[in-house]
Amino acid sequence: MSLRHVVAVDLLRPNSAPDGGDGASPDYLFDVVVTQSSSGGGGLVAVSTSGHEIKVYGQHSGGSGLALRQRLVGHTAQIQDLVLDASDPALLWSCGSDGYASVWDLRTGKAAMTFSSATVGGDMDPMLSVSVNAARSLVAVGCALNTDVTEARIKFWDVRNSGAGLAQFNESHSNDITRVRFHPTVPNHLVSASEDGLVGFYALTDNFDEEESLESVLQSEQNVSRVGFFGQQNEYIYCTTNVETVEIWHPMQVFFSLINSINKKNK
Repeated sequence: MSLRHVVAVDLLRPNSAPDGGDGASPDYLFDVVVTQSSSGGGGLVAVSTSGHEIKVYGQHSGGSGLALRQRLVGHTAQIQDLVLDASDPALLWSCGSDGYASVWDLRTGKAAMTFSSATVGGDMDPMLSVSVNAARSLVAVGCALNTDVTEARIKFWDVRNSGAGLAQFNESHSNDITRVRFHPTVPNHLVSASEDGLVGFYALTDNFDEEESLESVLQSEQNVSRVGFFGQQNEYIYCTTNVETVEIWHPMQVFFSLINSINKKNK
């Protein structure tokens, strides 16, 4: 199933929504992800909505359009990020402003594990992004700036040990951490992006020492909204900014020189 199926139908039309078609105002959509079926079928479409839930759609039995299959309910505030598990197409990760991240099992429609950003004082750091590494052993989240202590934190949990908290980085960024992404094949490589205009590239150490893990800082002239790896071997890092530009780096170059900056408005 391709994304063209998503735009071909109204995902939230009343007769497909779980409210029974009472004509309620439709939700806004935030993120849309498309799963690949392990059996070679059409896969599923998952969308996060302004109603703080995730709706999962599959191919309509008649072969035309999409039909609502599941509602994943658990978040109590805006869902900020929605990503597929690279190792298992039946697992979906989400995080939200409520300070929780969850991994959902699409086979059961339930959260298999949930992670809390609660601080020592009991406050919740709103989560803006979530990522799981290639070995599915670590999950990382990027959080909004905590104005009480003037810290923006990246938090890590051990997926294999009942979601035990491992560490947090609080010195790399000085504003909201808008995106964290693990490398698709190297389990300890991570990038982070922030509204402070910085992109951090990390090779995580066994003891999660932030200073030792931070390999380099890439500086953009604008607030950074998204970041990730790409290329034949995922050897490049890209970021998008709040002024609709794309910046590309090769992280293995000694000086992390800027390769290209593309203004999407001019495309």
